[in-house]
Amino acid sequence: MKNFVPIMILFTACHAQKNIIENQYNMAITKLNPIFKEILPNINTELFESEGNGAAILLKSKIDTLESNNDYSNWELDEFEKTEQDVWIAAGELIEGKLSISVGQIFGNQFIRYIVEEGEISTIFSEHYKNDNLIKLKKWDEPTNELLIPLETSEVELSKTKNFVIGEVIYGKSKIITEPYYLKPMGFDFENIKREYELYFKFKVR
Repeated sequence: MKNFVPIMILFTACHAQKNIIENQYNMAITKLNPIFKEILPNINTELFESEGNGAAILLKSKIDTLESNNDYSNWELDEFEKTEQDVWIAAGELIEGKLSISVGQIFGNQFIRYIVEEGEISTIFSEHYKNDNLIKLKKWDEPTNELLIPLETSEVELSKTKNFVIGEVIYGKSKIITEPYYLKPMGFDFENIKREYELYFKFKVR
């Protein structure tokens, strides 16, 4: 009986944490622009049931331009870009006792990875372009097509951080701000930017 009470308290706390983040995930969906809500059913039903991959709701997907000589006066943003929101895909896989969470788009260029080990979470942000050298960390660096970008801010909460079970559903939320780096938009010159994301996601552990 002495061991029963701590175990029950731990279970209740974990269950409450899951409910909190799950509720925040569902609330994030209601704040999503309608043009993105059309994407959700395919991810959170078909893909979720077949692969265990869930939708990542990006309530904020923003680029801050810190330095630029580019003239965008004749450039018009499309409806998706104007929202500064997005929907990505989240997946989680147990590898040698660690949970590796990947968040990104199938044909996207930005990727977030969370590594969970013994309750500790580390975050990796990367940007990748198939054939074009469009990014560099410092102004004097040689451009490349793939780059690990340091983070100025990295906050992440999961509904569970240890003792994962294959097939269970995990919810998460995160805020990320990159350190400044250089990006060359197609048809323009390099400019100094940083990215900011606020996201909510779910997946089944594989």
